[in-house]
Amino acid sequence: MATTVPGSAAPEGVLRNLVQALQTDPVSYRHWGPWWWRLKRILKAAGYTREVFQGLGEEFPDHEMLHRWDDLDDRAFLLAALLDQYQNAIARWHSQWQADPDPERPEYFLLDPDVE
Repeated sequence: MATTVPGSAAPEGVLRNLVQALQTDPVSYRHWGPWWWRLKRILKAAGYTREVFQGLGEEFPDHEMLHRWDDLDDRAFLLAALLDQYQNAIARWHSQWQADPDPERPEYFLLDPDVE
């Protein structure tokens, strides 16, 4: 059973695997679309730094998306985000325009200055 990050419901093994994938293909952060900003905050809270992945700097330019899913705990957030990330990776490989899970917002433009 995976351990949990202190102060979070996020399994440590899942976060470690996500960081390894980002290290291998940094531009794949785009597949997270609107979910990226909170994922970035979760990774930073778990102790991951810019030295591990360049995208874990201090830039969070989209505060609306950072807090959009504040009603979800980290585990529920990661499950929903992973499902979307998978679909985005298939349908829009490396595109800065990703589908938004809200049907009222059909696309989301993602640009993280820490990565680009």
